Amino acid sequence: HLDKRLWRQMMATAFYYAETPIGAGYRALDRELADQVASLCRALQQRGDIPDRVNSADAGDVLFFACNSLFMEFVADDSIELAQLKKRMRRQVRLVFDGLRG
Repeated sequence: HLDKRLWRQMMATAFYYAETPIGAGYRALDRELADQVASLCRALQQRGDIPDRVNSADAGDVLFFACNSLFMEFVADDSIELAQLKKRMRRQVRLVFDGLRG
C-alpha cells in the first residue's frame, strides 16, 4: 500500500542497513512470503496439479523470486503501471507452472 517512492526508501534502507533489525526483518518477511508460496505449491501437489517429483520448497522459491524481482523493477521504474506488473507476473508464473507440469 506504499507508493513507489516509499518502497524505494524502504528497500534501500533494508539493503544498506542489512545487519540491523530493519534489514533482518525485511529478509525475514521475504522468507515468510517464499514459504507461503511453497505451501501453495505443496497444496497444488496434493491436488495433482504439480508432479510429486517437483520439490515444492524450490518451486516456491523460484516463483517468489521471479515475482519479487518483477516487483523490484516495478518499484524502481515510475513508468510501469500496476496493471503491467500483474500482466507480466501472470505470464511468468504461467510459464513456470507449465514447466513444472511438463
